[in-house]
Amino acid sequence: MKIDPKRVVNEEVDFVAIGNRIKSYRLKNNMTQEEMAEYLHMSVPYMSRMESGTSVPRISTIVKIANLFHITPNDLLYDTLKWTDQKQYYEILNLLSGCSEKQQKILFKVLRAVRESICEQEE
Repeated sequence: MKIDPKRVVNEEVDFVAIGNRIKSYRLKNNMTQEEMAEYLHMSVPYMSRMESGTSVPRISTIVKIANLFHITPNDLLYDTLKWTDQKQYYEILNLLSGCSEKQQKILFKVLRAVRESICEQEE
């Protein structure tokens, strides 16, 4: 099956959502567009268009942004995944990433208990 790249970009990737997340991470880190553009070696107008979703960032730019904010590229792209199980997996990872080790252990215990309960109900 031949895949048309234009179709994939237009139907499966929400660049506005990606741009919003980039902007959100920038603001959380008290960074201006000028500072971020300088770090990424790009122009401020391009930075603005990328945040608004009107310019498409290269994969290398996504990686640079992820490195800048100590996140993974998936943190910027996670809702563009077509497969639901992967999307949910990354959402769980995002939830856990802000927790202490103790909080993670508690959440794992709760998750296991809920899973067991659901499996019992399905039988």
